[in-house]
Amino acid sequence: MPTRIRWYSMSRDLKPVDHEPVDLPEALAVVDRYFGQLRSTYASGEDALATTMFGFARAKDDFLELCLNGVSEISVRVELPRPGHRTRRHGASQGAGAARTHCKFRAAGCRS
Repeated sequence: MPTRIRWYSMSRDLKPVDHEPVDLPEALAVVDRYFGQLRSTYASGEDALATTMFGFARAKDDFLELCLNGVSEISVRVELPRPGHRTRRHGASQGAGAARTHCKFRAAGCRS
């Protein structure tokens, strides 16, 4: 059975919306769909985020979140649990053992 992963998007009131888990070809189709709906301007910041921000997650502290800033620039936020590091399930320390990074990628030579 192929591995499936949960994906989420942002609503126009900036709340995460969970979707049914997808396999790799379906996940790539989600990415293609978001690139296909990029516009040069949006009515509001909320509309822009709802149209360009989504992610894939295994758990609360294990995810990859993408924000399409344009056809030639993507912001990526990755959070992974640290191997061998145990975190409490409740309270403020949940996820404290996670490794976090936030990167921005710009494609050279792309035109918007």
